[in-house]
Amino acid sequence: MPLLAGKLPIPIPAPVRSGAPNGSYPWHWSIVPWIEGTPADETAVTTKHAHELAHFLQALHKPSPAGAPANPVRGVPLSRRAEPVDARIHRHLPENALYGRSIRNAWKQALEAPIDLPPTWIHGDLHPRNILAKGDRIAGIIDWGDLASGDAATDIAGIWMLFPDPRAREAAIAAYTTADRPLSTATRKRAKGWAILFGLMLLDTGQIDNPRNAALGRRILDTIAADA
Repeated sequence: MPLLAGKLPIPIPAPVRSGAPNGSYPWHWSIVPWIEGTPADETAVTTKHAHELAHFLQALHKPSPAGAPANPVRGVPLSRRAEPVDARIHRHLPENALYGRSIRNAWKQALEAPIDLPPTWIHGDLHPRNILAKGDRIAGIIDWGDLASGDAATDIAGIWMLFPDPRAREAAIAAYTTADRPLSTATRKRAKGWAILFGLMLLDTGQIDNPRNAALGRRILDTIAADA
């Protein structure tokens, strides 16, 4: 985190102090800076935010060094996550409804899309509650517990999770895409698959005890259905 912080255009909570377990406190701990802002699921986001997110992802998605940590559930082939996603699809998306068919079709395409990028650093949990906005700027990216080396599509999914407006999504995609980083059809499909995974997870777990997560999950799925 301290190494990445100096290379990213948006503040992140890089630890300023950290410690290891001992006899008086049995966990690892850290002290991080406070970042002022409102979670992006509770404030309006615009095309300006789309450009900022894209530039952040460009800066983050650099080749990860040998020995960089992997994550068993983020940045991996989507086929490894198919079982829980399929179960949630069955619970929440009726097969005979156009809405459900659109998302099922997008998920099928995502599973079939090959990973066509080398591993990079990824945030791993880039849904709107972990993106802070302040005015017309992105103020910070928080909750880096899933930081790992893996498929960048995991983070690119944030474009579909954050921007229900298709114009903002296309602005983010255009800003992310460069001559040396084309956003292939396969990567777009995988990114939408990761957005479906996050949307269903937030909806499913949120319906137990977190209405805010449930509302965010439904909003993400609405975006995917409209974009299918």
